[in-house]
Parts: sequence; C-alpha cells; structure tokens
Amino acid sequence: AVAGVADGCVVLYDLRDMARAASRFFPHSASIVSCCWLDSRHYVTAGLDEQLMLFSVGQDTPEVTFPMPTKINAIVGLPVGGEAMAVLCCGTDEGTVVMFDAAQGRLKGTLRSSEFLGCITRLSARPGIVCAGDSCGTVATWLASSATG
Repeated sequence: AVAGVADGCVVLYDLRDMARAASRFFPHSASIVSCCWLDSRHYVTAGLDEQLMLFSVGQDTPEVTFPMPTKINAIVGLPVGGEAMAVLCCGTDEGTVVMFDAAQGRLKGTLRSSEFLGCITRLSARPGIVCAGDSCGTVATWLASSATG
C-alpha cells in the first residue's frame, strides 16, 4: 500500500506486515493529496506543490515528474491492458481532467465538462472510460479517446 502524508512524505507498506512502514521518503515540498498504483511496479503521488511524481517500487526518487499548472485533487490510473503502463488522470481545481501518458512522460490531453461548477474531487477509470465528480455533486463520463490538447 502507498500513502501520502501532510509533510510531503510517501510511506509504503507491505500489507503482510502493517505494523511498520517498508519505506519512507520525502519527495514533495508540500502535502500529498492523492496517491494511486498504475500497475504492480509503479505508483504516482500528487502534492500541493503542483507536482505529480511517478515512482518504481524500491526507488525513492521519481522516474518522471509532471509539473501541473493547477492544484490536483484526485488521481487515478486508466488501465490500458497488456504490458502498457496506464494513462494517468488528474482531477483539478478548475474542473478539468488532465491526462498524461505515464510511459512516455508527456501530456496526453484534457477532458472538460461545461456542467462542472466546482473542483474535481473524485475520479474513476475503466479501460477507455473516465468518470469524474465535482464538489457540487455533478458527475461526467467521457471516452478517454475524446481528450483534447
């Protein structure tokens, strides 16, 4: 399991021994607001320092850092199947979902809904589909292929 802490610390736990952390390190300069696994070997953290960081298990420095122009509230990996690493979906304060190609370390596109009035606080993803909910209770669903930018 991976957890983010208010002081910017990432904590990894071996679920077979939750009494102690398997690893602790401080990659972020501000609180971590969200963490997710992309596959069995990679996970991502999002901090109030407006940085997304992609890590491999056993490494305490990120493989890739994605700078964000806005605050991130939620992240989720969009499974793509096979050996390909997931696409990373990030919900922002501005009511958009920003998508990154995790394997290539580059922006893939943005999803927007004119119905969103607040910041995106929840995300869910299935192969080819992204769902997001904002702080006002609005939910939108997109085909991942419809991302622009």
